[in-house]
Amino acid sequence: GDTFVSGTLQGFSTGYTASVTFGNITIGNGGTLRNLNDSFTATGDVTVQSGGLYNSSIGKTDPFGSLTINSGGTYSATEGITKITGEADTGYAVDSQSGGTFTHNSGTLNVTTASTTVVRFEAGTGGPYNMETDGSSQVTLRDDVTVGGNLTVTSGTLQNGASTREYPISGDVVVAGTLDLSSGGYHSMNSLTISSGGTYD
Repeated sequence: GDTFVSGTLQGFSTGYTASVTFGNITIGNGGTLRNLNDSFTATGDVTVQSGGLYNSSIGKTDPFGSLTINSGGTYSATEGITKITGEADTGYAVDSQSGGTFTHNSGTLNVTTASTTVVRFEAGTGGPYNMETDGSSQVTLRDDVTVGGNLTVTSGTLQNGASTREYPISGDVVVAGTLDLSSGGYHSMNSLTISSGGTYD
């Protein structure tokens, strides 16, 4: 079902292990969802509204259907993997809107979708540390995205959204699927490895 968080919802403290599954999660103004030692799964959409906070700064995997950060909302990611498996009704798998905050905590954003989708980090909202795509479809980067660590395209296609987009990648890029930056823009990386069967355009 749907869960609306207006106060503080907190997982177990360190030393305990549990798995908690939700449908859709909405964190409202003044609401905090704090994951201390659990694996939080949202089979639906996770929405952090203005004044809301999702805090999961431990090395776990948090699987979500989609992630939306509204203006004034804050998402503090797990040090492990934020795994996105679908998209919201807006067509975005990840939508970090202007005025929102995405703090990567040196974790990994993994987008694994079966259908074509879009990832957006509007200017000033932050971006992923490591980013991976390994779905069977196409993922489009809607706005400029700075990747603080490595970018890995395991399968499917990752493409830029327009000729003016900029993707500075501080670490290494490994392509086993398709990385399509042919529409132009400025892109930098520490190194590029194209694996057997991979395509860089």
